[in-house]
Amino acid sequence: MKLMRSFLILLCAACAANADVTITRTDAVIEHRMFDPNNPPADMPKLAGNEAAVTESFFSADSRVGGDVVDQQKTDSGYRASIKVDTVQMTLRLRVRVWLPKDAVPKIVNHEEGHRAIAEYFYKDAEGIARKWAEGLIGETVSASGKDCDSAGQLATSQAATALGGKYMGQVDVPCNKVQVIYDEITAHGTNAIKEEKAIREAIEQVREK
Repeated sequence: MKLMRSFLILLCAACAANADVTITRTDAVIEHRMFDPNNPPADMPKLAGNEAAVTESFFSADSRVGGDVVDQQKTDSGYRASIKVDTVQMTLRLRVRVWLPKDAVPKIVNHEEGHRAIAEYFYKDAEGIARKWAEGLIGETVSASGKDCDSAGQLATSQAATALGGKYMGQVDVPCNKVQVIYDEITAHGTNAIKEEKAIREAIEQVREK
């Protein structure tokens, strides 16, 4: 059973300049897809070796940052603008897709549901993690260069939003992927007798200890 790594999606833009932090954690979207092992669908990840099923998890953060221009300077190539951040908006999402073969035995189903449970475990505290980084950005000054003041300011807030999303993903997506890999190692991809709940706990503890 194989884990597909998650993907980072960041949509970055300037927002209206009101001192504010808004974090929206959407409900996780869980999808179960059945497939014929002899004729898998084109959009399904390829299985490797003797793998019988696969679970994909996708974390994303749509991050938007805005503020007031506090400095602008003419440069040889255009302008450099500095923005004092006073608005941060983040929309957090998790999508999990569980691929199971038709007539899958319970052990395969339980193993893949373990992958789903791990993703949801790390999404549980996503709002608090995002808020910590977002609030830390309020009051910071970000700068960038562009052909004019507007484009420089847009680039500054876009880069800040991208960095913010990266910090969030570093505390959610990255450790989740590590736990997923260890979970597969502990369970031998669902082929041994260990209970999934026990394997999940052990995998999380191993990542916490590192």
